Amino acid sequence: MEPINVEQLIINHLQSPEDAAALAELNAWLEKAPQNRTYFDQYRQIWDLSPEAAVFTEVDVKAATARFKARLPQTKIRWLRIAAAAAIITAVTGTWYWMAQRPSTQYLAKTTTITIDSVMLEDGSRIVLNKHSRIKYNHRKVQLEYGEAFFDVVSDPSEPFVAYTGGAEVKVLGTSFNLAILQENVKLFVLTGAVNFGTAGSNSPKLVTAGKGATYVTGDTAVQLKDRTDYNEVSWRTGELRFIDTPMDEVCEILSEHYQVKVIMENKNRAQLNLNANFSKRTLDEVLQTLSALYDYHYEKRGDTIFIR
Repeated sequence: MEPINVEQLIINHLQSPEDAAALAELNAWLEKAPQNRTYFDQYRQIWDLSPEAAVFTEVDVKAATARFKARLPQTKIRWLRIAAAAAIITAVTGTWYWMAQRPSTQYLAKTTTITIDSVMLEDGSRIVLNKHSRIKYNHRKVQLEYGEAFFDVVSDPSEPFVAYTGGAEVKVLGTSFNLAILQENVKLFVLTGAVNFGTAGSNSPKLVTAGKGATYVTGDTAVQLKDRTDYNEVSWRTGELRFIDTPMDEVCEILSEHYQVKVIMENKNRAQLNLNANFSKRTLDEVLQTLSALYDYHYEKRGDTIFIR
């Protein structure tokens, strides 16, 4: 898309923010590449600071200067402010056009703290970051530095998508998967499609298919495949917890990870009893109350730990 059309696209929205069609066109363009959002934010800031800059429907510095110079006798201070805005808009447009045309060579970063957030890559792939997570990314290469992320990768047979973390490497063409690193443990779960998972640069990665998972411990020479499907690997994103013949000691581990609170099965005689239940966007207290009502479990909070017996 030529810069002149982008300018008009943004101006159409800023002039009529209530126009649903203009907003839809703008959002479609914003989702194509990260630099588009940066460019739009810069343009909107200039627009807010200098309302008269709205007359710019194309980037033509000479024409803009002529239009505003005619107003100079009326308000010299305002002219200087608007002329500066014109210069900035020109500079921003030049920067956006250069960024859009050049190959992406620098890594960008995304960090989350207490909220889940996402980032859209240039190719349309989307990465959702769990709380307290950080990635560095460049086109179709992503490094998960810490935390957890869900990847929804757009297929591109000519260029594989590669994600790295903790010495492990995930290579895909187009699929969706969850990747987490906790201390020295790397956990993978494939939701759709299939991926190759192994140590970085490995010539013999393991194939992990939809509904399956794998783990890797930093420093090991191989990954361990998990045969059993466990959709709770993405519960942080969906809010859904599913237990199918799941031993109670494993249930406690899943609850601990999902709610970020330590949950322990205190009664060892009941630790191997299996739970069959589904919980949709429930609080931990609601889950524990259900266990107490249906399965005659009792729970007690001591300090920052919850004991089930």
